[in-house]
This record gives sequence, C-alpha cells and structure tokens, in this order.
Amino acid sequence: MQKLERQIEQLESRQAELVAELEKSETYQSPGRAQQINRELLEVQSSLADLNPEWEAAATWLAAMDEASGDPVPGHGPDIAARG
Repeated sequence: MQKLERQIEQLESRQAELVAELEKSETYQSPGRAQQINRELLEVQSSLADLNPEWEAAATWLAAMDEASGDPVPGHGPDIAARG
C-alpha cells in the first residue's frame, strides 16, 4: 500500500510540474516543447488512472481486515472519548 501511495504522490507531483510548465509562455517558444510536455502529461494521467483504483481496492481491503479483526482503527470509535 505504501508503495502505491509513493507512486501516486510522485505522479501527482510530476503532473503539477508539467501543468506549471505548460502555463509558462517560454514553453511555447521552443518548437515541439509543449507537445512533448502534453504527451508526458497524458502518460502521467493514464498512470494515475490505473493506480488510483488499485489504491482504493487496497484501502478497502485493509479497512475490511481491520474491521474483521476487531482491532480499533486509531482515531475512530469509542477510544476517542477515553483519550479526553
């Protein structure tokens, strides 16, 4: 799960970098640069579209395992009131 989270964080960071690059006027002064960035951005978005459902499935599975084991999930349930 942590590996998926790291991959998603890296891709989201790269996506933000690419979008920022596309917002710069200098990007369009280099022939083909905007197209190159757009291609990479599409690849990043596609990877995110593949990884996000995997993360959601893993998170759902972990939540089900926590619930089935009866272990309290930190920050949830009656233990909150006990902490005062």
